[in-house]
Amino acid sequence: MELSGDLALLKMNAQTSTSPTIVVNVDERVAHALALESAVNLYHIAQEATTNALRHSGCSHLDISVEGSTGRLLLVVQDDGCGIQDNATKMRDLGIKSMETWAELRGGELRLLPNEPPGD
Repeated sequence: MELSGDLALLKMNAQTSTSPTIVVNVDERVAHALALESAVNLYHIAQEATTNALRHSGCSHLDISVEGSTGRLLLVVQDDGCGIQDNATKMRDLGIKSMETWAELRGGELRLLPNEPPGD
């Protein structure tokens, strides 16, 4: 699995003429150093988060990024949509539970953060 290429393919499959703009940015040094299991889990998390954002947020722009430093890895899927409602983080539907499981399998954690209003 080649994470950068797979995330670019995810973008290509998700983006249509009527969908939001999707931007993928992957630190190649991090991507090449990933174990296969980590890359697969990151891809699944990015795929589920992208699907959720496109389905629920009403966004016009979606960013997917992977970066790392000092043994840590950060996958961020961020959109400019309506944000996650407070009760959505409590409900933990199957998609969110799956993302949590994939993160925990590699010693990570999933954080769902609400959008911050512009200017804050």
